[in-house]
Amino acid sequence: MIEILLDVVGKKTNGDTCHPYKYQRGPMTGMYVYTLNGNDNFEATDEEGLRNMIESGQFNHTGRIRMIPHNATSTAAASALNVVSYKRISLT
Repeated sequence: MIEILLDVVGKKTNGDTCHPYKYQRGPMTGMYVYTLNGNDNFEATDEEGLRNMIESGQFNHTGRIRMIPHNATSTAAASALNVVSYKRISLT
């Protein structure tokens, strides 16, 4: 089962609602993966670290988090997306 954070929301260009998920393989297993600049510099953090970064505004403009659609059964449709809402509060 894929663990996602339902109160953190991103939107794909097609309108799909997405949420951060815990990586399931490799050195970032069990962590949330994000980038603060570009597509080449992905890093990992735990849930507390991710929430702290969202609350401090690090994803308001350029930062993105790897997310999957709410109904996904695999991570194949994952994308790095901006956070559009957090705890039901719009950030855009």
